Amino acid sequence: MNIRVEAALILSRVIPCAGTTVSAQIDDCLDKAFQRVPLQDQRLLQEMVYGVCRRFLELEHTAHQLLKKPLRKKDNDVFFLMLVGLYQLTYMRIPDHAAVSETVSGGNSLKKSWAKGLLNGVLRNAQRQKQAALDKAGQDDQDSPPAPFQHTNPSLQYSHPAWLVEQLQQQWPEQWRSILEQNNVHPPFVLRANQSKTTTPDYLTLLADSDIPASAGQYCPDTIYLESPCAVDKLPRFDQGYASVQDEAAQLCCSLLQLEDGNRVLDACAAPGGKTSHLLEHPERNIELLALDLSAKRLERVTENFARLDLQQKGGPTTIKAANASELSSWWDQKQFDRILVDAPCSATGVIRRHPDIRWHRQPKDVAALAELQLQLLSALWQTLAPGGLLLYATCSILKTENVDVISQFVNSQSDVEHQALEISVGQLQQYGRQLLPTENGPDGFYFARLKKSQS
Repeated sequence: MNIRVEAALILSRVIPCAGTTVSAQIDDCLDKAFQRVPLQDQRLLQEMVYGVCRRFLELEHTAHQLLKKPLRKKDNDVFFLMLVGLYQLTYMRIPDHAAVSETVSGGNSLKKSWAKGLLNGVLRNAQRQKQAALDKAGQDDQDSPPAPFQHTNPSLQYSHPAWLVEQLQQQWPEQWRSILEQNNVHPPFVLRANQSKTTTPDYLTLLADSDIPASAGQYCPDTIYLESPCAVDKLPRFDQGYASVQDEAAQLCCSLLQLEDGNRVLDACAAPGGKTSHLLEHPERNIELLALDLSAKRLERVTENFARLDLQQKGGPTTIKAANASELSSWWDQKQFDRILVDAPCSATGVIRRHPDIRWHRQPKDVAALAELQLQLLSALWQTLAPGGLLLYATCSILKTENVDVISQFVNSQSDVEHQALEISVGQLQQYGRQLLPTENGPDGFYFARLKKSQS
């Protein structure tokens, strides 16, 4: 099995190229590939797939410079194999000769032996250019070479679609470069300690006893950062529900919702259940919870999470239901909620570093459509909130169209809305709510706004 070919075939299904239309998600493709790829090769496969996805525009630009003529659409598999080779030469610590030879041999695996000469010529040329750049820089360290191809165009330099770069430049004029840089790095590996089974200090001790370096988060008391990624089956008592993998930004939802004992709570967009389970992990609170999601299939993950975390009998009654949250007649029993969490469908532009294919799957029209959906969802769910109750609106987007603009429209359309300041210092203060931007060794991009329904 040629791992480079596996990577190229996944990429051809994930990234639109040469007029192709794709819809596959990178994580789904990798999960399927891992079923046939040996365990010792899985990390290498993931690094090549994620790396090319993060650097696609830059690598594509380089390939076109090195090719005498473009490849045909039916040879996209060869083109992506070429990009895999270029990524290894530019960004990985694989010896050049191994990167070239293993990639070239992939032509046989694709049953396109004619491509071997082409791949060898392009990659040898790239290798020479890389060495020339190293020589010019007076650097001999092959483990961390400078990128030999530099671009003044930020879309190419940071490998993001031009429309997204333009929006970030307009909306975050001081932070857009940092955002783009963070989108291209490996994200931190973050855990949430299950407070119904352990404490954060105790779980940090378990990690230390397992020789897994870790530290507590800054903003959420349940958060733990690992120094480096770790397979979950290596985490102490993970199968017993002592911890979950969840970014610190997402963990903030639980505290910002300000749950009180006896609250009736709605999690309106619950799957896959990370935030839902967090609401139940503090045993001192006895809440009644309804977890909704449009997808019955995705709700299976919620049930699985509950079982692993041993939450089935925790707290008050919990109901999991597949329904469209904005269609009240399909699920609402006319009893109002004290707390509502709306983790709204969004562009997910705040978590591109975790899901690099997001940048290639989104279009400007998608953002506008999502903002309309988010406003509809808020308007419908507001009817189900009791006077004096709180609604927390959250997205993993960093685009104002989906965040502060949506909340502004909603607040101005209702007469019984009180916007509340949030008791956190992280992120950028907005007219309504706070915007977190992806930060090095810190939280993902996330937006929060908390609204209170006025007493009638």
